[in-house]
Amino acid sequence: MKGRGRREPLVHIATAPGESVAKMWSGILEEHGIRCLLKGGGLQASMYASPLAVNWEIHVLESHAEKALEILGPFLKD
Repeated sequence: MKGRGRREPLVHIATAPGESVAKMWSGILEEHGIRCLLKGGGLQASMYASPLAVNWEIHVLESHAEKALEILGPFLKD
């Protein structure tokens, strides 16, 4: 795309244990100027488990990954 520079890859930084947690973490990142992409388990996964129990992946631009991990660090389990 013209004027947008090079394309930067998205990287997976965390997996949230449900949609509400994923949206909360997304909001925290956006408050710090980091946009993210949320990928849920999808319809097939929710057929076998409660939609609240489906894991959601959080992806950010590669250049924001380190800062995003610092921000979400207190929420992530070892």
